[in-house]
Amino acid sequence: MDPSDIPGLELGARPVIGRGLWAETALTMAAGAVGMVLLNAALFWLLGTQLELERRQELTLASATALAAHLSMVEDSSQQREVLAAYSISGLNLEQLWLQRVDGSVVLEEGASPEVLDAGLKAALNMERAHLEVRRRDHVQVTVPLKEGGALRMQVGLDGGGVVSPGLGLVLSFSLGSGIVLALGGFVLVRRRLIQPIQEITATTERIAGGAFGHTSELKAARELGDLAGALNVLSVSLAGYRARTRAQVEDLKQANQELRAAQEELIHAARLASVGALAAGIAHEVGNPLAAVVGYVELLADGMGDQGLEKDLLARTQKEVGRIHGIIRELLDYARPQPGRKIQRAPQEVLQDALDTVLPLPGFQQLRLSAQADPGLPLVVEEEGRLHQVLLNLLLNARDALDGAGEVRLQAELQGDGFLRFSCVDSGHGFSAAVLDQVFEPFVSTKAAGKGTGLGLATCQRIVELAGGQIQALNRSEGGAELRFTWPVAD
Repeated sequence: MDPSDIPGLELGARPVIGRGLWAETALTMAAGAVGMVLLNAALFWLLGTQLELERRQELTLASATALAAHLSMVEDSSQQREVLAAYSISGLNLEQLWLQRVDGSVVLEEGASPEVLDAGLKAALNMERAHLEVRRRDHVQVTVPLKEGGALRMQVGLDGGGVVSPGLGLVLSFSLGSGIVLALGGFVLVRRRLIQPIQEITATTERIAGGAFGHTSELKAARELGDLAGALNVLSVSLAGYRARTRAQVEDLKQANQELRAAQEELIHAARLASVGALAAGIAHEVGNPLAAVVGYVELLADGMGDQGLEKDLLARTQKEVGRIHGIIRELLDYARPQPGRKIQRAPQEVLQDALDTVLPLPGFQQLRLSAQADPGLPLVVEEEGRLHQVLLNLLLNARDALDGAGEVRLQAELQGDGFLRFSCVDSGHGFSAAVLDQVFEPFVSTKAAGKGTGLGLATCQRIVELAGGQIQALNRSEGGAELRFTWPVAD
């Protein structure tokens, strides 16, 4: 299961995925081995160079001392030249080889004598000591005194072979081999102690994320990784317990939901019975009074009054009460089964004015201040022909009865949004009582005196508005009076 599919779960920024830990470890070990090889090579090269320089100095000094002793046993200059010539073919890289006698003559074999005496010649000629000098780290120059007087000068170059060149390859080979062994050993150790435990922890996490709650792993690793694996095991066991508790709660909720549904059905059935009882009681109340009057009038007429004027009056009263019963039955049918009509589109201003024009001639409206207000540019409304007019007419009639012949009634229309207009009927009366306001749209609920209303007017308005797709509500205004407002769909 992908965590991103869980509703309501917000994931943070995803990490940037780089190379794996295996590759990172291998690269780190390889870089460390190369760095160690280069560092060792440089160190051993410096040490070897220094040792070679010291060895050349000692070798040059020893050779010059031995050659000076040999020359001291030869007095003839020609023989001294032969000794120098024999010595010049040795394995040393001789750059200067000559001697200066006491009389100032020079026996040359290699190089040239200086024009002026340098420090080495001065020290040797004065029979003080041998003088050794390393010049620019490329040459070793030795000047030793001769036994009978004079000085021997020998200069050896250091740019030839020696122990440094072959030793450097050995040092590099040793460093490379030790670096590879160290890198492989470190890599195997890291893989065993770090990479494999992390891979096992990752696999365990993936199984738990896939729903395998309760799955645990026995990890033998470092303390920190062991603690991490232990925490993951605790989490897995906790999730398993949580899932078990959730399943139990779901089963309890299912059982409670079934019981609630059964109780709801019983309540609906009881409410239906109560509605039927209230409807029957309302019909009996509204129809009973005129029906009792009709029965009484018929009995009087059956007995014979002997007075035509009185009989005519009784017949007129009987006709009036029967008409009242007929009106009650008609309103009840309109409420229970409104007949569909032809769909038409009308302007809101026209609908409001039409409702006012209809009630103006009726009794009780002449003393009222009537007005209609509609925002400019309102869209057309769609209705079954006469339905919107019927709602507004019922609201105006209720407002007239509430005002009792004096006051103000105002019709309004404004844009509600979402494809609806809002119509309002506002009066300046006393408003609704708290007891009536909660059930003002119930059938046969009325604030009028007995015989002046059936209590079906607002119930019929609610039925018509809801069938059109709108909603209706009643409220008391803070400045006084009542307001009935409802929404009505506009034309597409």
